[in-house]
Amino acid sequence: MLKDAPLARNLDVSLALRYSDYDTVGGDTTAKVGIGWRPIEDILVRGTYAQGFRAPSILELYQGARQTSFQGTDPCNGGASAHPDLPGCAGVPTGYNQANYNLNGLIPGTISGNSQLKPETADTYSFGVALKPRIAPGLTATVDWYKITVHDAIASQSATQILSLCAQQAGVFCGLVTRDSGTGAITNLLQGSLNLAQIETSGVDTTIRYEFSTDLGRFAAVVDASYLESFKTTSPNPTGGAPIVDERAGKGDQPRSTYPHWKGQASLRWDNGPWNALWRGRYIGDSTDVVNTVKDATTKAIFYNDLEGGYAFDKYDTSVSVGVSNLFNQAPPASYANAPINYDIYTYDARGRYMYVRVSAQF
Repeated sequence: MLKDAPLARNLDVSLALRYSDYDTVGGDTTAKVGIGWRPIEDILVRGTYAQGFRAPSILELYQGARQTSFQGTDPCNGGASAHPDLPGCAGVPTGYNQANYNLNGLIPGTISGNSQLKPETADTYSFGVALKPRIAPGLTATVDWYKITVHDAIASQSATQILSLCAQQAGVFCGLVTRDSGTGAITNLLQGSLNLAQIETSGVDTTIRYEFSTDLGRFAAVVDASYLESFKTTSPNPTGGAPIVDERAGKGDQPRSTYPHWKGQASLRWDNGPWNALWRGRYIGDSTDVVNTVKDATTKAIFYNDLEGGYAFDKYDTSVSVGVSNLFNQAPPASYANAPINYDIYTYDARGRYMYVRVSAQF
């Protein structure tokens, strides 16, 4: 550590080394290096490089097969004659219509573990600046860029991805799709964890916080914003050609797979003695949707509002809060890719407006 030198109010360097060992997949050594440089009291420049190692979980390795239904669109709809450019559709009878067999696009399938999984490893880079200007007491701001690359990433392909890869590439992906030889209907789709070649994501996270006091009480305003620059999945090509790259940033054209470029949250908190109140706004940016005749090929941005108020009882060391989430009862934005549910259940608030009461006590 360097301290109180010219252009180095502080300079910290941290090093770490870790060894992990698992009976199922063996072991590996990972390292981490961090640097924090404060040229003056108001500014901190920081950077980190870290390696990661994750062994597959027991469920990912040994989960027993269970039946389920997947949501997906069959690219071989119409049969092989309608898709001569899709090798995976060979043998599908002419005139095959998925709508006649998969009600509402729900495909019978099986989820199971994969005992052949390898551990995934990662490289993480981050670089950022933290500001705390003395001329503006109570104000802090941070901006951090990150890039994470996961090798041999453990992930499950969605039903739509499996069907698309089968149709376009044939080979091992079609081994996951079982069809009725007479009708062409999908009778089973097998989904399990796989080692993809790579997952790579990058973006920028920003936080601005300002706290100040008035005669009415103390206020704290916070704005968090995240920009997803890239979310890229690279899978091996079963035909031996170039790897298959799927860039998801800004897209929502696959079921339950929405990755808007922008997300954010803002809040304003007020405290005055035992009383407190909070407003919070949550933003999810727009993303693409599949091209369709029902709506435009965009899933719209949405902004949720939440309110909460509370009182703290000093005598009983107890606090009571009353709040309402999704104040204006915003419905999830319509998504054709997620039909028949019509929205991504993993991204948006499906409950609508709801109220709650929370009581907490310390003993």
